[in-house]
Amino acid sequence: MMHHKKGFTLVELLVSVVILLAVITTVSMLYRGAFISSEKASKYVQFSTAITGVLDTVRFDIRHAPFNQTRLEGTGTNGGVSFRWDASAIKEKGDSISGTSDIAIQLQTTSNQYKLWQVSLEVEAQGIVRQYQFKEVSWRGR
Repeated sequence: MMHHKKGFTLVELLVSVVILLAVITTVSMLYRGAFISSEKASKYVQFSTAITGVLDTVRFDIRHAPFNQTRLEGTGTNGGVSFRWDASAIKEKGDSISGTSDIAIQLQTTSNQYKLWQVSLEVEAQGIVRQYQFKEVSWRGR
């Protein structure tokens, strides 16, 4: 009479452990990929949200700087994003008024004048660094 032993053989146990480890590894890789994607998306959302405020700050600083300046720079933070910028005047234009009368001289000194600036902006947030180049206009009105 033969007695049947209950339980798993060593080979069956090893095969089941290998299968279990393969499943756990696959699932953890999927979750890891999803987590990394979520972190990247979160960084870019923060970055994109803050860039509008950064641009507004840079524009404000350029437009409110003394008009005789030809080079400007600044730094700051906005929404967890730090930034550094510099600007150079690349073009200047004013209303042309000719004449030597008192009224012509007064109009020459108070006429509209415009400056075109080349702006370089570097923005950094959570290890992401982006550089931007754009043009901005400032003016001195009557």
